Amino acid sequence: MWVPFVALALLAGFAVPATSETRSLGGTWTVRNSRGTIKIKATVPGGIYTDLIDGGIINDYLFYEMNDVKYRWVGDEDWTYTYDFVIPKKYFNASKKLVFHGLDTIASIWLNGHNVGVSTNMFVRKIIDIDKFGKVGVNDLEIRFKSPVKAGEQLAKSMPYDVPPLCHPPEYHGVCYANMLRKMQASYAWDWGPAFPSVGIWKDVELELQYAPTLRDITFTTLDLDTDPRNYRVEVVVWFDEAVKNGTLSIVLPVDNGDVVKFTSDVPAGVTSYKAILRISKRLVRLWWPKGYGEPTLYEMTVEFKSQGEVQRKVVNVGVRTVKMVQSPIIYGQDKKGLTFYLTVNKVPVFVKGANWIPMDVLPERGYNEDRLTYLLGSALESNMNSLRVWGGGVYESDRFYEYCDQKGILIWQDLMFACSMYPTTDQFLSSVKEEVSQQIKRLQRHPSIFAFGGNNENEAALVQNWYSTGNNFSLYKNDYLTLYVDTIMPIAKNLDKSREFFTSSPSNGKMTERDGYVSSNPSSNLFGDTHFYIYMANMWNSMIYPTPRFMSEYGMQSLPSIHTLRKAIGSGNLTWNSDVMQWRQHSPGGYGYIYAQVGFNLPWSKDLADIAYLSQINQAMAMKTETEHLRRYKTIINDANEGRTMGALYWQLNDVWEAPTWASIDYHGIWKMTQYFARDFFADLLVVPIKTAVDLEVYVVSDANILDHPQPLDISVVTHVYKWDSFQPFSSGTTNGTIQPGESIKLYTVELDKIVDLPKTDYFLIFELENSPRNFLFPQPLINSNYLDVIVKIAKIDTINYNTISVQLETNGIALFGIRLRFPASQVQDRLNSRPGISYLVLSHARRSKMTRFGSLLRYSVLSAGISNIIWQNFVSVFCLTGTSMLPTLLESDVVVCDRRWWKQVLEKGDIVVARNVRDTRTLVCKRVMAKSGDLVLVKTGFVEVPDGFVWLEGDNSYDSYDSRNYGPVPIEMVKGRVVLRIWPLSRLEMFKRPD
Repeated sequence: MWVPFVALALLAGFAVPATSETRSLGGTWTVRNSRGTIKIKATVPGGIYTDLIDGGIINDYLFYEMNDVKYRWVGDEDWTYTYDFVIPKKYFNASKKLVFHGLDTIASIWLNGHNVGVSTNMFVRKIIDIDKFGKVGVNDLEIRFKSPVKAGEQLAKSMPYDVPPLCHPPEYHGVCYANMLRKMQASYAWDWGPAFPSVGIWKDVELELQYAPTLRDITFTTLDLDTDPRNYRVEVVVWFDEAVKNGTLSIVLPVDNGDVVKFTSDVPAGVTSYKAILRISKRLVRLWWPKGYGEPTLYEMTVEFKSQGEVQRKVVNVGVRTVKMVQSPIIYGQDKKGLTFYLTVNKVPVFVKGANWIPMDVLPERGYNEDRLTYLLGSALESNMNSLRVWGGGVYESDRFYEYCDQKGILIWQDLMFACSMYPTTDQFLSSVKEEVSQQIKRLQRHPSIFAFGGNNENEAALVQNWYSTGNNFSLYKNDYLTLYVDTIMPIAKNLDKSREFFTSSPSNGKMTERDGYVSSNPSSNLFGDTHFYIYMANMWNSMIYPTPRFMSEYGMQSLPSIHTLRKAIGSGNLTWNSDVMQWRQHSPGGYGYIYAQVGFNLPWSKDLADIAYLSQINQAMAMKTETEHLRRYKTIINDANEGRTMGALYWQLNDVWEAPTWASIDYHGIWKMTQYFARDFFADLLVVPIKTAVDLEVYVVSDANILDHPQPLDISVVTHVYKWDSFQPFSSGTTNGTIQPGESIKLYTVELDKIVDLPKTDYFLIFELENSPRNFLFPQPLINSNYLDVIVKIAKIDTINYNTISVQLETNGIALFGIRLRFPASQVQDRLNSRPGISYLVLSHARRSKMTRFGSLLRYSVLSAGISNIIWQNFVSVFCLTGTSMLPTLLESDVVVCDRRWWKQVLEKGDIVVARNVRDTRTLVCKRVMAKSGDLVLVKTGFVEVPDGFVWLEGDNSYDSYDSRNYGPVPIEMVKGRVVLRIWPLSRLEMFKRPD
């Protein structure tokens, strides 16, 4: 048995007085399957699929084509993780605990041959006292995971009645019995994702050697803003893992102007929590505000507990703010005619605008990727979102997720992890849920970004609307529903967190649901609460088809990712609309039919998959624009049916988990779809909204200004331009003036469409301009019937501004609709995509490949072949055409470079750009940069790696989209085939690459 040298040294020493210590047991473990055919190294935190990839058992791209079926055997196996750790002699008298922050999912824990505990919930922190079986010296730890597929089936068969749905719809190509386990429901497949029912130690494991109870959690509540004219009152609750002995609690909160708020108190023996009330001068603290309403001010609070000669310390960031969902009668005294449903932060109404957030990856351990996390959340901010809804079929997100949202002012509607199912109500299941909800709310409560908790996603609607044949025994399933959400979850949530709302479901009717006994006959009423709405067989570019709810927490439309993204996961032979692989990856029942129908309302169809992907993205973007603008125009307006006062628009969905047709606005590789660009405009704080009714044009203006910052009304002038399709200059223009209050929506004017201009509706479109607001547009006729022109858009000039910024100048011979394909993370693209003044908003991502583009490719290779005929390539240089985006912004996809093949006569230097054999397929080549050489130390997530003799460390410049040494380690130097010395295409960017200094 291998024991680290340091461990032997500790064992050899004499016992000395020790203080409490917490040690991570993360790092390299071993995992084996129950059949004894696989035994490989494993990484903790991690999961079985990533371990099998790293161990070479899964030797191709996990999401390639139909690999979700190819590797389904992984979820059918039992797996055992093993690790040896040392308890030093000096901790003989300490309380010894193993803390598992996340075990996925059904596991038994064995220490030195003894079963010391079980875990049945991946969302629960499992703490196991090992005083009895732990020993000074080396300890053998085993975590034995049961197959989640078989465990779910066994539990389902043990139930006295079916708990539906037993399986997903067949189009999901998923695994059954997801609702039996407290596990990420989406890992069994969803209508937007594949089934990879994993097991593993997906969060850290710690060894706690303690002489006093552990300070576990801290909650922070702003009690009120106005009771005391001079001070804010906040409540801090400190939670311990067991009853304490006498101790002293101190709280230190540095505030503004160098002042510090301090609190000290004795903590009596026998308590497991302690509450402190702090009074903070209003002069010394600034309130926390969401994006667009002020600064998200945070303060660093230190909590210390001294007991038995030990000091435990936690430091957390907190924000002073109050949140409330206001539900008051639309008509005084007539509640049944409708209640408002809107958020106030610090008593200021906030329009909640953003998207739904699904897990960052179908493998939960990958949800801790810092770069991916900040990129996705940063993209939401760049698109003027102030809110996300963490959906209930995924996971409670990482601490870093909520910390980032706190820092940036992103509001969070937080679902508990129950979605689209009925659930068991056995004693064991309910006990596990109690522990889960208690732990998660204690962990999350202090975050000012979270404004509401939702008990589940769509389960009330599923019950009432008989999605899963619950109507056959409605009273049984209704009682189970009430037992789980009303009797079990709600009391815990409301007791632990009195600072924000708890709704039993989403959608729900809010207060009216409560009055209906928590199960309403119509949980998606437009007059109460929040609503989910999808419509696929009516023209989604027509705003008149949409309901007018109080708060829309889900709505959406599918699109395909770009053909570039699809190529990463689908072979060229299957990149057709009707291929078996493309059909397999469409998990939504009727999905392709709906895309076909929607595109057909407004756009021409194509049989080419690249064109279909492009057209589907245009359709999705226009649909989301139309519905979102409809919702926003009703912000302060009520219609004749008492509908309106709409104060929330969260579309489905922001992010993706694989390369497939889904509702996402950012694909799995970080490429913005058109919707993400459009969102930057339709979520703008000041917006002109044109609406076409049967005969009229109605123009609205919407303001999201904070009345505290902008107390005065704003004078506005909206300019309406009529553009003919064959002209860059307006055919006619007119100005309409008005006044808008901060936070208001108004109808500015109405005019008959036929009286705007004496032109056929097929011959023109409308542009609307307002100062400090994005331009907006409207097509009087469906685009497919309009007389728009075929145009050519070309790159006129590319300039490198600095190491990570390029400037692209475009030219067009006509008005270009939806015309630019962007093949790299879109946050790097600034608003300089202008082909002509007045239409920049139409120049967006992922254009289909035009005839001009194909001609350009042919021309490029013709020129190159003519120019290189007299060079002896085999011995001295070679030409390489880049594929992929891993070297952005230094080299772009389709750049052609010359490589010096005499590199062995020189010494490779750090910083050299090289061409090397592809580790995943040595028949192909890749372009990377040398980041380290033999003898260098490289810091990776598991520690430092030394580059061996004869190897180099290669990375792509675009770390977000590069598979390189960070994934597979050092590369043998003989795999390097040349150093890039010259870019020869495009000619406009001809460049010699100098050796690094």
